[in-house]
Amino acid sequence: MNFKQISGRIFYKNWIQHLHHKSTLSANHFNYGKDPAPLFFSQDIQRLMFSITRIELEKVFKRRTVNDTNPTYKFLTNKQLENEIRKKFNEAKYLLQMPPILKVKEDYCKIISTDKALSKFSPHTFVFSDVSFGLKHDDRSIVTRDSDGTLKDASNELRKRVLQTYFPTDNRSFREPKMFETDNFKRLLAEHKYEFLLDRACCQYEPHEKRFHEITSQVYTHINENFQFQTLRSTRHFGPMSFFLAWHKTIDDLLLDMIRNDYLKNAVELICLMFKLNAINEPMNILNELKQEHDLEAQIRSTVSAILSRDQSIIKKVEKTSDDLKIDELCFEFIQDYVTKFSNKKPQLEITLQTYKEWHNELKSIQQTDNRLIHLSNSCLRKDYYQVLGVSKSATAKDIKKAYYELAKKFHPDTNKNDPNSHKKFHEVLSDETKRKDYDMFGTTSDQNAGQSAGFRGFGPQGFSQHWQYKSTIDPEELFRKIFGDFKGNMGGGGGMGFDDFSESKFGFGSAQEVIMNLTFSQAARGVNKEIDVNVVDTCVKCNGSRCEPGTKPGKCMYCNGTGVETISTGPFVMRSTCRYCQGTRMYIKYPCNECDGKGQTVQRKRVNVQVPAGVSTGQTVRMTVGNQELFITFKVENSKYFKRDGDDVHTDAEISLSQAILGGTIRIQGVYEDQTIQVMAGTSSHHTVHLKGKGIKRANRTGTGDHYIHLKIVIPKKLSDKQKALIQAYAELEKDTPGQIYGITYKSDGKSENTSSETISEKFTQGKNSVNEEEDIQDPDDVKRKKSEYKYYFLLGLISIYILTVLVMREKEDENLVNKYRDLTFEKQRARSENN
Repeated sequence: MNFKQISGRIFYKNWIQHLHHKSTLSANHFNYGKDPAPLFFSQDIQRLMFSITRIELEKVFKRRTVNDTNPTYKFLTNKQLENEIRKKFNEAKYLLQMPPILKVKEDYCKIISTDKALSKFSPHTFVFSDVSFGLKHDDRSIVTRDSDGTLKDASNELRKRVLQTYFPTDNRSFREPKMFETDNFKRLLAEHKYEFLLDRACCQYEPHEKRFHEITSQVYTHINENFQFQTLRSTRHFGPMSFFLAWHKTIDDLLLDMIRNDYLKNAVELICLMFKLNAINEPMNILNELKQEHDLEAQIRSTVSAILSRDQSIIKKVEKTSDDLKIDELCFEFIQDYVTKFSNKKPQLEITLQTYKEWHNELKSIQQTDNRLIHLSNSCLRKDYYQVLGVSKSATAKDIKKAYYELAKKFHPDTNKNDPNSHKKFHEVLSDETKRKDYDMFGTTSDQNAGQSAGFRGFGPQGFSQHWQYKSTIDPEELFRKIFGDFKGNMGGGGGMGFDDFSESKFGFGSAQEVIMNLTFSQAARGVNKEIDVNVVDTCVKCNGSRCEPGTKPGKCMYCNGTGVETISTGPFVMRSTCRYCQGTRMYIKYPCNECDGKGQTVQRKRVNVQVPAGVSTGQTVRMTVGNQELFITFKVENSKYFKRDGDDVHTDAEISLSQAILGGTIRIQGVYEDQTIQVMAGTSSHHTVHLKGKGIKRANRTGTGDHYIHLKIVIPKKLSDKQKALIQAYAELEKDTPGQIYGITYKSDGKSENTSSETISEKFTQGKNSVNEEEDIQDPDDVKRKKSEYKYYFLLGLISIYILTVLVMREKEDENLVNKYRDLTFEKQRARSENN
């Protein structure tokens, strides 16, 4: 029988009655009377409040906002890990700095002067403020002139409004937030949004304002009446709440909660806090025995041990040493003395203490029976085989066998009839090389480990286990990520509200986390609005997120009494864990929504309009919120047949003719966003690159535009007409320093070239394609040479004529342009004269 089992039968009825019993604390007790600041800021009080708060790293560093930073993974030694954990505890101390408790600042409104001449000068009140920079707000003069002519200091509320107007404070609104209006405030209290309310009050009000004290006192009172202390534990507001309850001598409910959670040391500290705040002359020497610093170091070491566990689950040993039990006895006596002398709820506390004492005595009797730690390891009971055989660990198999035979002779059945097989076991282990390696490494063999891995062994008066362990379902890597801020929360909350990748819905299985969007080159370069259909997790349409059937409401979980935490009893030990029935949601849903199965969210098919920015490339991802989840859209851009992309630059090929390459000209090409006209310089060689700066693709993640590179390629005609071929051959004959040989052109020893083709140029111009000059072989060589000279002359004359005609045409166009400009200028002058007249 344990503490929870006893309280489940004896105390449960009184506990429920106590929950419905309202505290005697009133929300109007926000006035502390005397100034509480000197006591609040004393080191002893601060130490007590911080210890009562308790450090739970998972709660201190819980994710409150969405963070898109990638986690950082490091390889750490055990010492480095312990140092990192210690740093996190120091950061937790900083995050748990408590908001101060000060006396309410009264409005004095000191009258400075009264001028009757200004009486009834205006029905309004005038405010005068010193808005000079560099002054402290307390030293800044702010006065008012009333309608009766009285000049006096401004009230605290008026000073705050003026200062917020000229010197605004971050996260503070000019008017009181609507969340503090009566209806909204009550609704948030009913939803147990205590930390949210207190955080917002710290931003909106100063600690000495009356409104701040009113809000905090109402929140503390509501927590006390509804036993919701766990919601503020390990937050910066738990210490001030304890201070508030101790100041008004209403700590019984919180004390009851601490005893039921086995926080006896915190219960003693809470009582001592009340004694110190109310100047109650009671001995408090027990504080010297608690060793808060030692407890913090033990908590750090236990956290490190949990992360370093080789098992996939954390082995969580619930153990109490004899020293712990002695301290529990001292705490129990101290609490019992308080209940007898000062408690206003003796029946409830006495029943709780009685059940706790029975459980404590059972643990104590077990320890007195064994006189060891409750969880003594089996390794302490194992025998050393080497020592029994009388050999060293470096002994050879021959030495072990020899020692075995000597002991076998000594323990022969004729001389030792008690255990004839005892040393046979030692020989079996140390003779087998595999078992010997296991024994040398782990102090045990694989057979023994297999027997021990069976888990929990029998316990009771005659078979109390010396090796008991409880395996938690917390993954050590997950715990490590939670502590160091790398925990990535799922879409759901408690109570199985999350959705995995294979959640079934009427739209299929799973909600999309990442979507691949295919884009053409033009869409990626110019940007586009594109619609896609995806499965997303969103609020259930039927229950609107309430997780209940329409017309029904959730109630308080009766298994954990609305705390979200249950106590698991295994033998005489008690462990606190998340309630298995409500999964920590603290709510019981009798009629869950049949659409979402009580999850409050469903996988829904939605059409999403994605605004693709201009300039995206393959592999780039945008994040957008759809419903209640984040959707990552990764772009995949198709390759263009014309453009070749290189980052923000593009490369294209452009073809030019042979004439354009020789003489120059212009060509029109296709650009990314508009067509471009480029100039081809005379004498351009093949594969020449033209650089158009700023004509590439717009940069998606920064300002500016890439460049456009055009690679010119000269197109060589594959088929020529007779005249084109003749002109090329004539040009080839005139060309000098030609590397190699040109087909159809022969170079003589004097350096002159000669046409050696089967059909001469004269034949091309004098005969048809099918004609053959039969007298070619008997022609006079001088005539042939003369004819060639004539043809060259005519060819050059033709080229010169073409050039002259081109020049004349261009000049004619220039003259025509000049005439048009002169005509336009004359017309403008005439029109100007007519307007002047």
